[in-house]
Amino acid sequence: MQMFTAMMQIGWLMPLIAIAEIIGGILFILPKLRALGAVILAPIMTGIMLTHFTIAPEGLTIAIPLLAIYIWVIYENRGKYLAMVN
Repeated sequence: MQMFTAMMQIGWLMPLIAIAEIIGGILFILPKLRALGAVILAPIMTGIMLTHFTIAPEGLTIAIPLLAIYIWVIYENRGKYLAMVN
């Protein structure tokens, strides 16, 4: 509870996360822009997983299937990411 209270004390953090989730989610839905949406959602997905592994393990029943879908999309678009790595 202290972590969530601390995050709410930073007034700009939650709106920033919400905007990134909305934009990333819309791009994630569109097949042509799915790889870009996955890149935008990467830090958010990392935060979700870390939160549920360390603070709120009861949410893992939802977080793990979402992680599986995310990993599947990353794998399906791996060719698009090679340009960023090389």
